[in-house]
Amino acid sequence: MKGYTLIELLVVTTIILVLTLIMLPWAIGRIDVANANKTVAIIREVRRAYSLYRIDTGSNPPWFHLTNENPFLVDPGVAGWRGPYSNERSIPRSHPWKGAIGWDGEGGDCIVGSPPPTCPDRDNNGASDFIIILDDDRPGTAPDNDEGKIHRRALLRMDRALDDGDLSTGSVQGNAEGDFGGMRQTEAGELAIWIF
Repeated sequence: MKGYTLIELLVVTTIILVLTLIMLPWAIGRIDVANANKTVAIIREVRRAYSLYRIDTGSNPPWFHLTNENPFLVDPGVAGWRGPYSNERSIPRSHPWKGAIGWDGEGGDCIVGSPPPTCPDRDNNGASDFIIILDDDRPGTAPDNDEGKIHRRALLRMDRALDDGDLSTGSVQGNAEGDFGGMRQTEAGELAIWIF
C-alpha cells in the first residue's frame, strides 16, 4: 500500500494554513462591507418610516433607545398614528455589530445619562430634532455597555453612502469625531444621523 508520508502531509497542511491566513483579512473586510450595506438599508428604512409617521401624526416619533418599544411598530398613543410603519425585520433592535439601533426624538433624554435632558433643535422650530443612533450599547443593557462598537472603516463606509464621508461634518457624524456643532457629542464606535 502506498500512502502519504508525514512530510507530505505537513507540506499540504502548511500550504492550506498560509492560504487561509492570506484570505482571512479579505474575508473579514467583505463581512464588514456587507454589514455596512445592511445597516445603510436599515437607516433608509428608518427614514422612510419616519416620513410616514410624521405625515400621519404631524410630529416626530417618541424617543427610542435601549429598552422602550419602537413607535414605528407599536402605537405610542399619539393622535393620528396609523402604523405599523415598518416591521421588526426591516428595523431590528440591533445593528450587525450587536449595538442598539434607536433615535432621539420627542421626550426622553436625548443624550443618554448626560445632562441636559433636552433634545437638540437645530432648526429652532420648537420641536426636538430626529437623530438616528447606531449605538455601541447592546439593546436592553445599561448605557455604558459598549459591547456593540462599530469599526471605524465601517462607519466611514456608511458615512460615504449616506453623506459626505467625513465623520466630523455633515448630517452623519460619529466615532467621537463629530458633535453637530456642540449639540450632540458622538461616542467611539457609534454613528448619529441627523434627520431634523
